[in-house]
This record gives sequence, structure tokens and C-alpha cells, in this order.
Amino acid sequence: MNALHPDSAVIIVAIGDEALRAEAVHAAAATSHDVLTVTDPRDVPRSLPGQVVALSSILSGILLMAFPVTSIFHTFSRSYLELKQEQERVMFRRAQFLIKTKSQLSVSQDSDILFGSASSDTRDNN
Repeated sequence: MNALHPDSAVIIVAIGDEALRAEAVHAAAATSHDVLTVTDPRDVPRSLPGQVVALSSILSGILLMAFPVTSIFHTFSRSYLELKQEQERVMFRRAQFLIKTKSQLSVSQDSDILFGSASSDTRDNN
């Protein structure tokens, strides 16, 4: 177990059943927070100040874990929308370019058909 740091979140596991306690400690350790086990749930203080401290710790832990998720989600959503808008702009520009080049090819093919003999005669003379 890591040394307890005052600025890190601590998970307290207070379960009397030994098999359930082992499972709970394993699940709590997977969060990479410090884990404090209490073998007897009666060892957890039941006074009003102890309950206030426990409640504030629980709520601050929940908020501390929820804020980064919200921030990451917001940043991802904004980046995703920007990426989609950029892709739409690129597709629009590509479509305009294809339409423009297709119309230019069509015009040049039409002019070759209409004036093909004149342009081939000038090529032969050079």
C-alpha cells in the first residue's frame, strides 16, 4: 500500500465479511487511489463530526472524479464538431473543384470538336 498523502483521495473499505472485503479492496485498488481497510465496521467513527467528515469526503471525491470527465467530454465534443465542420468544408471545396474542372473539360472538348480541324492544321504546319 502507498503511503497516505494528505492531498490524495483515500478509499476506506469497512466490510466485516473477509471474502467481500478482499473483493472490495481489489476493486478499490484498481482506481489507483490509496486504500484504507478496516476489519471491523464498528471501528469507523459514528459521531456527528465523523459523519460530516465522511460525507464531505465522499462528496468531494465524487466531484473530484466527475469534473475531469466533464471537462474531457466538453473538449472532445468541441474538437469533434470542429473536425466535422472542417471535413464538410473540404468536401464542399472538393465538389466545387470537381464541378469547375468538369465544366472546363466539357468546354474544351466542345471547342476541340467544333474547331478540331483548325487546331490540328496549325499543329501540322508548325
